[in-house]
Amino acid sequence: MNLHPSVLPAFKGQDGFGDALDYGAKYTGSTIHFIDEKMDEGKIIIQTVCPVDPNADVTVTRHRIFQQQCKSLLQVIKWIEEKRISISGQHVFVRNASYLDFEFSPSLDYDVARQLQIPFPKT
Repeated sequence: MNLHPSVLPAFKGQDGFGDALDYGAKYTGSTIHFIDEKMDEGKIIIQTVCPVDPNADVTVTRHRIFQQQCKSLLQVIKWIEEKRISISGQHVFVRNASYLDFEFSPSLDYDVARQLQIPFPKT
């Protein structure tokens, strides 16, 4: 698996987060996908979105994306452990998943992932 700091297939490559901000995207986010032979083109397991506040320090937005990635990774590991993930063609399906959350798709259903808090680093 790969944790990518943008909503794929947009902003592939080494600096997906920076590229999204440089482009002026109104939303950014993250993607966890299976790795395949092409960079950032594997089958998507989970994605997150986060509005870009042009008045906020970029480190605040980056930290929010990092939190989303951590929560998503915990969730995906739980789905794998529970054997809930299947693949059909280009699509990844999560058995009994819901899609009611506007931040995570599929929605988080693992309490440990939902409740994870990662404090902003002190400088």
